[in-house]
Amino acid sequence: MEPSNTMLKGFAGSAVKADGLVHFDLNVDDIQLRTTAVVTRENLGDIALLIGQPVINNEKVVLSVSKDGAFFKKVTVTNLNLIDTIEEALCFRVLVAEDTEVPIGSSLVSVYVANPPPGYLSTKPRQYSLSGVVYALGRGILREGKGYIKVCNIGAQPIMWKKDETITRAERCDIVPEDGRL
Repeated sequence: MEPSNTMLKGFAGSAVKADGLVHFDLNVDDIQLRTTAVVTRENLGDIALLIGQPVINNEKVVLSVSKDGAFFKKVTVTNLNLIDTIEEALCFRVLVAEDTEVPIGSSLVSVYVANPPPGYLSTKPRQYSLSGVVYALGRGILREGKGYIKVCNIGAQPIMWKKDETITRAERCDIVPEDGRL
């Protein structure tokens, strides 16, 4: 194991220091990828390995996810693969507006986006889990970068968020709700 000062940070804001780095060959669905793992003693329950962006965004494979599961597939190189395009997703960090404690169960949390574009932003329904903090978010609409998001704390303890912590991301919303609802 190679020493490392890497800090892993989750969406809930908690951080975990890495014990080190390990370079290895990952075999998934008859595909072998050379990658590096950040090793930590953090308890992830029955999860042995989290596959991150370096593997998911590998140009030699495609990760497909469906109701039947997830699998890797080798990319077949064609002339279409050689076209270089840049598509920048406009995502904005959604921040907690004030120090907030979210008890187990559902709560509305006041949030904002720093320097938002004009109009509406939308958050996607998601579930997050890291270091014992487990929560789910419903879809939310933020007008001029401000609003409330329903947070379901499905962990075993209250969640403590400090003002300006990122809890999710938002995208531009082109549909203008008549009464604030979709």
